[in-house]
Amino acid sequence: MKVLYQWATVPPSDWLEVDSADWASLPAGGLPDLEIGFNSTFGWINAVDVQGVIFEADHYAVEDIPDGCKVTVWNDDLTDRAATEFYAAEWTFLTLAPDEKAGGLYNTRQSQVVYIGSGLSIESSPDRVVKPWAEFVLPDSSLIRHGIWMSDIDFALTVESRTPKGWREWTEGVPEGNVVDGRVVG
Repeated sequence: MKVLYQWATVPPSDWLEVDSADWASLPAGGLPDLEIGFNSTFGWINAVDVQGVIFEADHYAVEDIPDGCKVTVWNDDLTDRAATEFYAAEWTFLTLAPDEKAGGLYNTRQSQVVYIGSGLSIESSPDRVVKPWAEFVLPDSSLIRHGIWMSDIDFALTVESRTPKGWREWTEGVPEGNVVDGRVVG
């Protein structure tokens, strides 16, 4: 599945695209040291976008799965938050498909498992399961890419350099005649 990612670089870049099956081939900067800062070196991620869901986190992993991908992000930097506020999310994205709840129109198919520290509260829903942080298991190390600290100004400039991309970017493979005026129809 298509995954958009943005490097944390100076100068900032727009989204780049990778297939989820090729995520592990991206350069990996390793766990950053605050003294490294960010520069023109590829290896640290600023954001990931799948089907219009944008992730900005301390760490990222993308796993190719049948008919889609799983994106895992987590925030566990003790310089940013207390351990009771650690947070992780595993999002599963499947290809667009007809949705009976939407009258047969093509729609995204997403679900998530969220892991939270004891100081956080998030409600479960039909598409979101909430579990304690202690149950979070790191993804395979070959899939992990790290974010890196940026000043508020550099982060804002990096965000501004991104072209907005929504779920319609993932309509490839929708049967011909099901996309009209940029809308996916049944």
